[in-house]
Amino acid sequence: MKEKKHKSIFRLLIKNSFLIISYAIIILLVISMLSPLISPHKFWFPAFTGLTFPYIFIATIIVFVLILLRKYKKHLFIFLPFVLFGIYIFYNYYHPGFFNSKNPKSGTIKIMSFNVRLFDLYNWKNNQPNRNKIFQLLNRENPGILCFQEYYYQKDGGFPTTDTLVKFLTANNIHTSYPVINKGDYFFGIATLTEFPIVNKGEIIFSGTSNMSIYTDILLWGDTVRIYNNHLESIRFGYEDYRFINQLDLNVDSSEVKDTKNIIRRIKRAFVKRAKQADAVATHIAACPYPVIVCGDFNDTPVSYAYRTIGSGLKDAYCEAGKGIGSTYNGKIPLLRIDFILHSPIYKAYNFKVIKEDLSDHFPITCLLGKVEK
Repeated sequence: MKEKKHKSIFRLLIKNSFLIISYAIIILLVISMLSPLISPHKFWFPAFTGLTFPYIFIATIIVFVLILLRKYKKHLFIFLPFVLFGIYIFYNYYHPGFFNSKNPKSGTIKIMSFNVRLFDLYNWKNNQPNRNKIFQLLNRENPGILCFQEYYYQKDGGFPTTDTLVKFLTANNIHTSYPVINKGDYFFGIATLTEFPIVNKGEIIFSGTSNMSIYTDILLWGDTVRIYNNHLESIRFGYEDYRFINQLDLNVDSSEVKDTKNIIRRIKRAFVKRAKQADAVATHIAACPYPVIVCGDFNDTPVSYAYRTIGSGLKDAYCEAGKGIGSTYNGKIPLLRIDFILHSPIYKAYNFKVIKEDLSDHFPITCLLGKVEK
C-alpha cells in the first residue's frame, strides 16, 4: 500500500516536473528582485540571486514562452506580472535607447570611470605596450573628469603613469590615495583627475581591506560639486578559483565540491563587506551639501543592495543615455554591469558609452553631463 502511494507521488512529480521547475524559477526571480532591499550583512543569499538576475530572468522568459506554447492559461496569467516587472528591471542591463535625449544646447563635460587593473602591471611581457594603449585611449577621449580604480604609480619612474597623464590630459588636477605602498616606491590605490580646480579632498576608509572611496570637491560651472570615486570590495578570486570556474563541467567529485564551497565563501564575504562599504558611502553622500557625481567599480550589479543604497536619490547615466548591452566586465561572465556613473538630478546625462576595448578586465565608461535645461 505504501509502495503504491510512493509510486503515485513520484509519477505526479514527474508529470508536473515542468511546472515545478517553472515555479522554482519564479521564486528565484522574486528573491532576486527583492535582494536590493535586504542587506547581505543580515542575510546574504538574496544578494547572490540578485547577482544572477539576468540569467534567472532569461530562464523565466523561456519558461513563459513554453507555457504559452503548452497553453497552460491559468499559469500564464500568474507568470505575466513577474515577466513584465522583470522586463522593467532588465532595462538596467539592456537599454534600447529609443528616447535618449540629444545633446543639450548648453555646455557639457565628459565623465569617465575606468578600472585600469594597475595599467596591466603584472602582465610582465606586455605591460608597457598595454599601458601605452590605455594612454592612447585616454588621449583620444580626453575626459574633463576621470576616475581611476586600481590605479598604480611608481615613484622611481620605472613605470610612469601620473607624470605622463598630467602632461597630455586637460584633466591634470589630480587627487590620489594609496592604501597599499610597497617599499616606499610602489603605490596602489585610486585616483581622480579633473580639468577643474580642486577645492577640497577627502577619503572614506573601509577597515580590513585595500578598497576605498575618495571624494573630490571641484568648481564646476560656478558651483562646488563633489566627485565620489569608489572601489568597493571584490570577490578576490585566486588563480585556482578562476581555473576551476573555467574548467567546470558536470562530472563533480569531492575536490570540486570543496572548490565550490571556497568560491561561495568568497562571494558571501564580498557581499557582506560591500554592504558595509555601501552604507558608509551612502551616509557620506546624504550629508554632502553639494551636488554629486558618483563613479566607480562597485563590483556589484544594478540588482544589488550596494547599487540601491549608494544610488538612492541619484540618476544612473546608463539608464538615462545608454544604448544596447551595458555590461562593463571584460571577462567570461556576460551581462555584468558593475561600473557606474551616477549623478544628482540637477544634471542630465547624454551619450553614455561602454568602450569595448580589451585593455583591462573592466571596460571604461563615459558620458556627457550637463545641467538640466529649464
